[in-house]
Amino acid sequence: MSQPRIVFYEIPDKDPIMLVRASCKLICEYYRANTNVHILAADESSLTLIDETLWNYPASSFVPHMRASVKQTNCLVTMECCRSFEGDGSVLINHTLEIPSCVEQFDTVCEFVVQQEEILKQARSKFVRYRDRYGNPDFIRLSDWDNRPILNH
Repeated sequence: MSQPRIVFYEIPDKDPIMLVRASCKLICEYYRANTNVHILAADESSLTLIDETLWNYPASSFVPHMRASVKQTNCLVTMECCRSFEGDGSVLINHTLEIPSCVEQFDTVCEFVVQQEEILKQARSKFVRYRDRYGNPDFIRLSDWDNRPILNH
């Protein structure tokens, strides 16, 4: 597999819950496009928050999803909180502070950033590390993301 496309999505909100909602909206858009998505969470509580949000948001959507460890072959959306991932996929949505070792197994890696100083600082550091390994990441500022498709930006 070639080098992944790295995309940083910056949302204007300060609330980290909005980061989860924006990523769930993007997951829904990828699901509707029949694209495999793997979500990597930092820990079990973060994974539970993402899981619960996917059941309820966006309100008009249902996105079937499951733990990656279940090994079901026909589920487009999988999630886990372990750093490794067996297999490959189209899109990785990374909700960890690090660059995961499985990055090169994906075509696209998505990172989300909210307007909170500590998160911005971590994102800048991650951006530099991605740039050093894979070239310049794409950086997309999202406005009105709750009312418009994210993939069309």
